[in-house]
Amino acid sequence: MIEIDVVSDFICPWCHIGVARLGRILDTMDPALYRLRFLPFELNPGMPAEGVERRRYRIWKFGSWEISQHLDRQTLAAAQPDGIVIHYERIERTPNTRLAHRLSRAAWAEGCQRALVEGLFSAYFVDGRDIGAREALRDIALASGMTAAAVDAVLDGQGEAESTADDLLKVAETGLDGVPFYIIGGRSHSGALPVERLRSLLTAAVS
Repeated sequence: MIEIDVVSDFICPWCHIGVARLGRILDTMDPALYRLRFLPFELNPGMPAEGVERRRYRIWKFGSWEISQHLDRQTLAAAQPDGIVIHYERIERTPNTRLAHRLSRAAWAEGCQRALVEGLFSAYFVDGRDIGAREALRDIALASGMTAAAVDAVLDGQGEAESTADDLLKVAETGLDGVPFYIIGGRSHSGALPVERLRSLLTAAVS
């Protein structure tokens, strides 16, 4: 069985693109051939818990709204050939993603991590939902197949708080400073790789 780890953050458009491309390939493979796991990364580790209005945050981060829009157009151009949908005009806030990462870790234990991860990316980039808000996270998590008890342990308590912090620290200690990042069969690959490149890597790892 090939082990596939994907390091990503839920507000990263390149991660949305990369995960969608990977998912389409995995859908054509026998699930018995691979084990998929998502690991956390925070693009904005200092983000307030309530998040920040997106336009204001992007101007602060990139220097101007025009530069932010230019970067958005680059990701839209990359997503379009693969039919990957992004609606930036619907996104009002840049959220803190720590709770979402904690849910992802809990979903791994429940066997529905991929469904949750894809649900989070879709909620943010397609629907423009605030995935830092507990109400939205609860809806997405339950729809992915997580049990109410597991969701409540994270959203109403400290479930997976320490383990997620440990995972983030381990990733940081590797020196990784950009996502998405794949580890396929023990080999590392950076960036939102094209579909055919991902397919060739997976084919080589399985054979």
